[in-house]
Amino acid sequence: MANDVNIEQCGWSNSAGGAQNGFRNRIRVYKDGCFNKMTGQQYGRHNLSDVDQEGAGNYGAAYQSGNHNIAGIGQFGSNHTTILTQDGNGNITAAALVAARTMVA
Repeated sequence: MANDVNIEQCGWSNSAGGAQNGFRNRIRVYKDGCFNKMTGQQYGRHNLSDVDQEGAGNYGAAYQSGNHNIAGIGQFGSNHTTILTQDGNGNITAAALVAARTMVA
């Protein structure tokens, strides 16, 4: 199996990009909102990056060098920045950022 990228974007002015070099690397992106950005770079084999963004003005980046690494980013709200870097083999990293909401009755 070759490298694989799946991007689903709803909203406007969202962007996603990156680079893959190796074998069976996968990048998964889901965006719902506006002005969200994501970049992913994978070098090696069997790496997975999954980035989910809902809201506005979020930035997520996953950089992987090695084999069998998994990186997950969840950003819900606005103006979050997450950068995950993995070097080596068998790393698993996840980050979730959620903005608190205040309700006034």
